[in-house]
Amino acid sequence: MATTTGEQLGSLGGTISGDAFQVAYGAGQFGTDYNFGLLAPAQIAGVVFNDINRSLSLDNDDERLGLVQIVLTGTDDISQTVWLTRGTDANGQFSFTGLRPGLYALNEQQPAGYSDGPELTNGNGITDGLDAIRGIVVAPGLAVFNLYFTERQTGVGGYVYVDANNNGVKDTAGAGEAGIFDVQVILSGTTQGGQPVLRTSQTNANGFYFFGDLISGTYQLGEVQPGGYLDGKDAAGALGGSVAPPGQDAISFAYDGESFASGYTFGEILPARIGGYVFYDLDDDGIMDANSCPLYDPYCDHDDQGIETAIGSGVNLVLTGTNDLTQTVWLTEATTTGGRFEFSGLRPGAYTLIELQRDVDVDGLDSARGAAITATVSNDRIFGNVPGLRVETLRDG
Repeated sequence: MATTTGEQLGSLGGTISGDAFQVAYGAGQFGTDYNFGLLAPAQIAGVVFNDINRSLSLDNDDERLGLVQIVLTGTDDISQTVWLTRGTDANGQFSFTGLRPGLYALNEQQPAGYSDGPELTNGNGITDGLDAIRGIVVAPGLAVFNLYFTERQTGVGGYVYVDANNNGVKDTAGAGEAGIFDVQVILSGTTQGGQPVLRTSQTNANGFYFFGDLISGTYQLGEVQPGGYLDGKDAAGALGGSVAPPGQDAISFAYDGESFASGYTFGEILPARIGGYVFYDLDDDGIMDANSCPLYDPYCDHDDQGIETAIGSGVNLVLTGTNDLTQTVWLTEATTTGGRFEFSGLRPGAYTLIELQRDVDVDGLDSARGAAITATVSNDRIFGNVPGLRVETLRDG
């Protein structure tokens, strides 16, 4: 809705009363240029948020604060005093609309449980560091956005994430190390005054968790292991601490009661798989393929066939090696339908795959396939490193 700027008397004169003209009109007269001036309304808007990572910008992991009182004061272009109040919504947003041009100021009522952080004007006004932004100049129709009131809390935070390269470090975006949503992280310990502490936090869509309003003491962070992942390497953050080996999900640290202790991370890894086929290699090329026939037999139209229980007793395979926790691995499987076998749920490690050759078969060519695996092939053995989620690859005839 437009706002009135002023009225202009026309050719017959008269007086102005509010948004009306009073004109003495005589017979045969024609009055022109009686004008009503209107302005497009202006707007002032922004956000109140807990700047968790102290970045001085509104990030995905920051906490937007609702029900915070914001007061707008000032004087508009017709010397009227302005005094309006708004409460922030669930997204921490506030907005004052329908404003006339003028000079304005915003004041925030400090929310309980937080300490005051810097105000961010983004070039629209000045701040004195006391929950206020002053000198906001508003022109007709102008929308002044991105005025931020930041808050701070003491506490500890970090991420639960997929550690794709299993190095214990959350690498930058694009490295395949996404956060894991809705993982429960547990904070336990004792305050400096001897009071026990037990709290929980759920990771957000970015895998981020946070425990705010924390006082000095000795604490331990733990997590409830997320389904579908194997436990990886954890890391202590800004205040240091001790990290338990993978499988224990525990980070211990002393907290000073003043800092935001960032970077306490829980790495998870996707389980690896090693699988493939044992088959009758009709064309003796080491590849399980269709329509496989020896070159010297022009009448053959058979495909390579997997060796399975339906054909005989199946073939037994053994997987041995050492995983990234230096644990010895010894697993056995037998081929199933189509000659397929698979060892699943594996941790990263160096493994050897062994076929136990049956007396009724003649050994053929073995092969390791798939760009994700590095392997060496010898008689009925395949040696390789499995760094992460890897499927493939024994082919044996």
